[in-house]
Amino acid sequence: MKRESTRLADPAALVASIRAGEEAAIERLYRICTAGSIGYYLYRRIGADAVDVSRDVFMSTLDAIRRGQIRIPGCLPAFLGTVARRAVATYIDQAVAARLRNAGVDEMAVRWVRDRRNDPEQDVLAKERAAQVALALGKLSATDRDVIVRFYVDEQPKEQIMAEMRLSGAQFRLLKSRAKAKFGAMGKRAMTASAASA
Repeated sequence: MKRESTRLADPAALVASIRAGEEAAIERLYRICTAGSIGYYLYRRIGADAVDVSRDVFMSTLDAIRRGQIRIPGCLPAFLGTVARRAVATYIDQAVAARLRNAGVDEMAVRWVRDRRNDPEQDVLAKERAAQVALALGKLSATDRDVIVRFYVDEQPKEQIMAEMRLSGAQFRLLKSRAKAKFGAMGKRAMTASAASA
């Protein structure tokens, strides 16, 4: 596949031109999706079927631009990359499902395996939550953090924690309750701060 030079010098201007209905801008987006960097990416991943998939990427992106779904027009290249990666994942899922069906594998089993995987958006959200948990844990005292991690994450028996930390039953319950409340409050603050910055 011939790779055309379609470097996006000003993605925000391209988005604005498409929203204004300029045919030349729409044609430029089409070239990026079919013969430019996105088309090349698709071709390298899925070969000859990239032509059809690149048109799907183009139509999805054009529709998103027209409906104002690209909130930060300067991020068009990243948006295109995400749409292309999802298109490749969908193509591969469909190809695998077709092969499994042709091999006589039960369709429900195919669907179950496919549904068990996260999509990229869920992966990002999971990483964000993990970062918020780590941030909240980092703000706890060493003792509070130790109790939370050992009891809730490592699932150590309370008797083991009490023996190793030299705590009575009442001390352990009080320490665990206090640590849990602090962790919850810090987690809520981290989530609120994250939502405010988004």
